[in-house]
Amino acid sequence: MKDLVVKHWRWKLISLALAVMLWLSTAGEPESGTSLSVPVFYQNSPREWEISSSVIDRVRLEVHGPASKLSQHAMADAAVMVDLSVVKRPGEITIPLDGAAISLPSGVHVDRVMPPQVRLRFEKRLVKEIPVQARVSSQPPAGYEVVSIRVTPASVQVEGPESSVEAMTAAETDDLDLSGVTGKESISSHASLDDPMVRFVRGSRVTVEVEVRKAGVGQ
Repeated sequence: MKDLVVKHWRWKLISLALAVMLWLSTAGEPESGTSLSVPVFYQNSPREWEISSSVIDRVRLEVHGPASKLSQHAMADAAVMVDLSVVKRPGEITIPLDGAAISLPSGVHVDRVMPPQVRLRFEKRLVKEIPVQARVSSQPPAGYEVVSIRVTPASVQVEGPESSVEAMTAAETDDLDLSGVTGKESISSHASLDDPMVRFVRGSRVTVEVEVRKAGVGQ
């Protein structure tokens, strides 16, 4: 037992001294307070539900602690974590932020969270297939006409909150400039959606096959 106590006693004494010095450096440091804006992260969102309301992505914290721990560098990783595993059904739910997990440096304490809560609306997640329509921004040169426009794939799957997806009737390609097209051309494009709550299931890339000919030819 004695050997365990005296073995490496110098290193143990140095470690103890460093620990005491570290404690004294913070214990003797005057406390200060500050207010800062921090990001909000939403975790454990239920797979079957979708947020259909606006989402607060930042909140303001009033905190206090050792002055050295309140510097911009020390607080760079401060954040509020909101656990959505409490959501069990669709509808509106209010989640207090004072009980949320708040990531702060050691020794820093929260005095106030503004706003003190978030109110979210959840809906059933819906998947739907919608057609992709070509959006032409510039017509062919004078004396030419469009014979056909074909989008591949002709339809795409989208998902999101039930009410938003149900209202979605079609996706559109990026603007197609045909002002320099006088024959057949294949154009790589992307489909787009006008509702930010709705997203593509497998990506948005599409190909548009355009055929243009001189007006009156073949009639």
